[in-house]
Amino acid sequence: MKAEEAAEKFGLEIEEVKPDYYKVLNPKRISLAKFSDCFDKCVLIHKDSEDILNDNHWIIDETGVLYYFTPFLDEEHSSISSIAKTSGLTGYCYIGYDHDFKEENRIDSVFLKREKP
Repeated sequence: MKAEEAAEKFGLEIEEVKPDYYKVLNPKRISLAKFSDCFDKCVLIHKDSEDILNDNHWIIDETGVLYYFTPFLDEEHSSISSIAKTSGLTGYCYIGYDHDFKEENRIDSVFLKREKP
């Protein structure tokens, strides 16, 4: 889905502040999880999150007021957080989504379990 299509789906007015980086001109509370589903990988900058259990664990259907986003997630596009900061946005949250990520591919430990003799 294109950024403009996703914005229209959620009633957001957007402006491309630089290639592939978008500012939401009418920030509003939306389901960030549903918005992120519009893209394979993306980064969202939002504030005023609800449903945060703690700093390290976010429940799936969190909501927040979306301010900036990019429909890409890589080293280059993670600089959207600095765009938000230089624009004067403070106290924001940065979330990257990768829908190709598979939990079973995650490495939990560098140690191997010893096999039983």
